[in-house]
Amino acid sequence: LANLRTQIKAAPKPPDLLFLSIGGNDAGFSSLVANIIVSAESERGILKSAGYLFGPEEARKRIPALVKNFARLRKSLKPMLGGALSNVVYLPYGNPLKHGADHADCGNTRRGFDGHPAFAYQAAAAKQVSDFVDTDLIPLLQSLALCTNGGKCGDPSTETMKFAAAHRPHFLEHGVCAAAGGGGHVEPAFDVDCFGDGNTFRVPADVATGGNGLKQPFRLCDRAMSDWRPYASRQRWTRTPNDSYLTAMTYADSLPAIIKGRFITDAAWGLSTMVFGGAAHPTAEGHAAMADSALEQARAILSAHP
Repeated sequence: LANLRTQIKAAPKPPDLLFLSIGGNDAGFSSLVANIIVSAESERGILKSAGYLFGPEEARKRIPALVKNFARLRKSLKPMLGGALSNVVYLPYGNPLKHGADHADCGNTRRGFDGHPAFAYQAAAAKQVSDFVDTDLIPLLQSLALCTNGGKCGDPSTETMKFAAAHRPHFLEHGVCAAAGGGGHVEPAFDVDCFGDGNTFRVPADVATGGNGLKQPFRLCDRAMSDWRPYASRQRWTRTPNDSYLTAMTYADSLPAIIKGRFITDAAWGLSTMVFGGAAHPTAEGHAAMADSALEQARAILSAHP
């Protein structure tokens, strides 16, 4: 907010539009994701004890703080935007845990999650999170943005925002487990050749050992990591841990051999890229769908205030 305030003060007039997407982290987004994808008991125990892994029951305990923080956000934004929030477009994320025309829940799998031995997509945990998001979190965020039931706005006439959610029904077909289906869509050849349920990565038995005591970079089927195309069209609109990892490795694959041999095999870097490299966030296509949804509301605002 401090940075936004500085930029607005430096501008010749208040902004015509402000796009806002906030609230998921208040409910513990990363910890909910960890509850779904970390399957090994030892790692789950460590993350739980550190507070980095929990389910919807803990997330619900954080709702009062989320509501309080949203009220503080409104109060801070109003002076920056001429005393009203009618030109704020709130943009929620889509549900990343369903797929197909029938909006089915994703099932147990390691496809897209086998870059680390502790990872696997756990359908039962995902179903609980999905229900929490659709029945608790998104309705709450909508009420906070629109000053409706439970929104607790002090002055709805000046605190009501726009809520852009036209993209959310489409996300139900393009979750993290979505693969090629009908409509003539074809998945990238790299994905078809290399992605499997637990056997994506392999280290050839005859690879040499690097000077740092680690094996040289493992291969993915018979393709180089630089063949990976992060922005290719895919059925899934949500990035998997493998997607994040491969994108980081694509960068590393272009480094000189002496550097690549030291870092591309580093376990800590590999794990961090899976967790913090964009996993569980929209792909380029997913973001484009969200942008189309936001554009619809933006046009309505700008047409009302030419």
